[in-house]
Amino acid sequence: MRLNRAVPAGPAIALLLLLLNACTDPTPTKYAMHTPFGFGNTQITVDSTEATEDMNKKSILVHLRMTNLDGASQARVASQSWDQWFKLTDRNGKKYKCFRFQPTDYYYQNFHYAGRGGEQAWSSQDKEDIFSTVPSDWIMHFDVPSDAEGFTLLLNNMTFHQGSQPIAIAVPLDR
Repeated sequence: MRLNRAVPAGPAIALLLLLLNACTDPTPTKYAMHTPFGFGNTQITVDSTEATEDMNKKSILVHLRMTNLDGASQARVASQSWDQWFKLTDRNGKKYKCFRFQPTDYYYQNFHYAGRGGEQAWSSQDKEDIFSTVPSDWIMHFDVPSDAEGFTLLLNNMTFHQGSQPIAIAVPLDR
């Protein structure tokens, strides 16, 4: 007695294509800088970028405005965990993780020093007050190789998208 172990090709191929498609990143919807877009119930506008460079790397800072945050508690959560939803890609397709995602004032409080002695420009009391009013100006900090160029900000909106919002967003960073 001979058993036929062949699996019908049609359903097997369809399943394989479905699995491969699930593993690929969705095509992002592009927005120009200065164009607001939805990220859940938050509205985001990418305002500007700046770059600093040292011996073997550069830092790209992306300045954005976020409105409609649901109070100080959502702003605290954003500053602690939202960096995972943002990536930077260069013209060669290499992706970089967001190193810091913080309100602009808080970012500069922590990374600028008052005097030559290295003391911080702001006291620890000021750190507690950073979310007393909900911040709208934010900075994303990315570290990239010094020869990287042609950047696009990528946002994964899979978790937060609402209604017709795209699940993937790309903002070319014109400099």
